[in-house]
Amino acid sequence: MSPFNKIVSLNVKNIFAEGTNEIDYTKVQFCDNAGSNVRNVELTCEDDQVVSFIWEPNTINQAELDEPVSIILVNCIKNKAINYPAVALRSESAASVIAPVEWVGDMVAAYFNTTDYTTSNPKADGSIPKKKVISFKAGADLTKNVK
Repeated sequence: MSPFNKIVSLNVKNIFAEGTNEIDYTKVQFCDNAGSNVRNVELTCEDDQVVSFIWEPNTINQAELDEPVSIILVNCIKNKAINYPAVALRSESAASVIAPVEWVGDMVAAYFNTTDYTTSNPKADGSIPKKKVISFKAGADLTKNVK
């Protein structure tokens, strides 16, 4: 099974709230999620469409700490998503993004895209390839609405 088909299959089987056709954004997967990612993410919706995040880096690996974090902000009402690439270094533990004005009042969820060096197998030359890990981290509840 191709990686694309694997992810589509996982999502089709798991993302709908039981007995409904409503997507449960906490269950959406963009990849296999194996690897190092941030933890304890807090999402705060502030005035003027500002969505702020704080997190724990969840690594001591310097290469991972020096890599940028990207955030995929999902509008749970409109089923839209925006990728905010390289919003901060993983070590900075905080970032803010601006949601579109059309999203005011809508519930949002956040997925973090980080770089993992610690779970990859070394190449023949001894270098360790980096791997992207994308997973749900915050939001998708009624208190997380864009202001």
